[in-house]
Amino acid sequence: MSKRDEGASLEGWQQAGYVPSAVTNYLSLLGWSPKDDSQVMPLSEIIERFDLPQINRANARFDLEKLQWMNYEHLRALPMADYRERAVAAGVDFGGATEDYIAAALGTCQDKVKQVEDLPTFCSFYFTDEFDYDEAMAAKAFAPDNKEPFARLREVFAGVEDFTPEPLEAALKALAEELDVKVRVLVMPARLACTGVKVGPSLYDLMAVLGRDRVLVRFDKALTAMSCFFAADFVQSAGTGMTTANQITIGRIVLVPFFVVQLLYYFRIGDELHRYLAMAAFLVATIS
Repeated sequence: MSKRDEGASLEGWQQAGYVPSAVTNYLSLLGWSPKDDSQVMPLSEIIERFDLPQINRANARFDLEKLQWMNYEHLRALPMADYRERAVAAGVDFGGATEDYIAAALGTCQDKVKQVEDLPTFCSFYFTDEFDYDEAMAAKAFAPDNKEPFARLREVFAGVEDFTPEPLEAALKALAEELDVKVRVLVMPARLACTGVKVGPSLYDLMAVLGRDRVLVRFDKALTAMSCFFAADFVQSAGTGMTTANQITIGRIVLVPFFVVQLLYYFRIGDELHRYLAMAAFLVATIS
């Protein structure tokens, strides 16, 4: 292979986090193939099955997509201890999470992530409660029409006895049927609330790993965000063509009552931090 060939660099493979067994597996098949055309094999099997008559006569052609696919197959078969080491090397910050929690979280990613370098963005929501919402998805998932069904979902999940994937999925689908809405009307805001992004592990699996308390806190935060988006859109649309003074007045009329409701809500169910945030938001809306 020429050094100019795309992907034909051992150093590049190492930096990209390719599994050594995957690279060995792929390179061995560039000029040879077993009789049954097997693809994914450990080195011991390759050595055992290698025979000279199966060496290809045609020139080998480097296929980066095939290497990436083979790396994914080896990556998803790694023991969890090895997968965890690769996650750390890729930059995943586990914070103060327990070993059992880390294993459970990574277990939901191993069949999904094709390149280990993608792990930090794919699973970071497991290890921090501070993340932004994807704006494009929020415009759809946090639409005003979704707030009431999503609030009902929060109530349903608060009462699910067995907070594991199957009961959670059953509860969500049952609610969708009861409300006569499509499942995605509940799934989209739930996913965005829990992860901040559109793509990730199975929604029901990731909620089970996060646990009831963290899921409900994130749902509450998302419900507040949905109210803020609605209020902001209303102020913006209502203020079109108005003077700045009138826009400020409209903003106060909408936002002050909104934050009063949020203040009462969080004093009823929120923790101490949420109460302080609600009070601060109320004061800002009042004096601005």
